[in-house]
Parts: sequence; C-alpha cells; structure tokens
Amino acid sequence: MQRLEHRQKGLLWYSIYAVDFSGNYRFINPADTEEFVTIRFKFPAERAIYDDFRVLVNGNPVPTNMGAGLAYLGVRLQGGQAIDYAVSYRSQGL
Repeated sequence: MQRLEHRQKGLLWYSIYAVDFSGNYRFINPADTEEFVTIRFKFPAERAIYDDFRVLVNGNPVPTNMGAGLAYLGVRLQGGQAIDYAVSYRSQGL
C-alpha cells in the first residue's frame, strides 16, 4: 500500500510518501541433490530507510544479512524441496 501527501514549506511544495510492502514468494530446488541456495531481495532505493524489515521462511522469522541495497539469506534445500518466504517492510520519504 502506498500513500501520497503534499506538504508546503515556505513557497515550496513537497510530495511525501509512505509505503507498506509485503510480498510472498515460493522457491523450489530444481536439482535432484541437496543445494545451498542464497535468496536475495533488492531494495527499491539504496539510501532509503526500511523500518520493520522482516523475512519469514515457511512462516518462521529468519536472520538476514544486509548490504549494498540488498538483503540476503542462505538456506539448504533437499532435491525438489520447496520453501515459501515472505518479505515485508515500511518506508517513507520525499
């Protein structure tokens, strides 16, 4: 969900936005063998602040690494195994 609002400071008008993002994904290991998989999530803007950033794998919160505009985590999957993961955050700015 995104909200847009206009504010005036002096003679200038600014567009202020607020975003609540939530996405659900599924990954299936296509190999017949166990594989270590890295899941990466690229943020829309590198310099923005993302509040309440969370990643759930099969409904459970997992720690993630962050850097260079990305969040990433590694999981070990058996051949043909599927995982569901969800990413969510809030952000606001000009």
